[in-house]
Amino acid sequence: MKFIDYSINVRSITLTMRNRWLSGARDMRSNETKDDPMPLLSRRPGPALRAVLTIALLLVPQISLAQSCKVDFAAVEKSIARLEPSYADVLSDISCDAPTLKAHQLMCESLDEYPAGLWHMGRLDDLAWVYASENATKQEVDQSNPPRDAAFIAKRDACSDAACLCDLLISHTNDSLGGESPYSAR
Repeated sequence: MKFIDYSINVRSITLTMRNRWLSGARDMRSNETKDDPMPLLSRRPGPALRAVLTIALLLVPQISLAQSCKVDFAAVEKSIARLEPSYADVLSDISCDAPTLKAHQLMCESLDEYPAGLWHMGRLDDLAWVYASENATKQEVDQSNPPRDAAFIAKRDACSDAACLCDLLISHTNDSLGGESPYSAR
């Protein structure tokens, strides 16, 4: 599946817009009349336009996450609710107190969203991994210190964007749950 990257460089866009505005203003300068009390070069965008542009730029990360992580979060929640009674003591290996890795920051930031996309996908993956481990070994694991998939954690922690995290979480959860995964149709 191919994902669209909506990441932008705000400074680059601002400078590009400013340069285009100034070059257009220079072209129109020859058409100005002496009656114009305010030359075109001194005009600035009003507060309303600045507010609209600011809001638009703030929405870009949300658009990026929505585009990169198309998941039925109701199905994710349903899967968590199915597994959690048996694995309630299994906690994440990620601490959101002071996350330093970009992948951890992205997952922790999603806690403030509704639904808590990446965080809930990670929660389901933790539960699914313990479920798969117990089924594979036919032995219960210590839920306060469950086995972790070190190879997966290394890949996850190397992610620097939501699309990478989504792909890895979906793939790892599918491997753990098989046909019971809410992503199995993907």
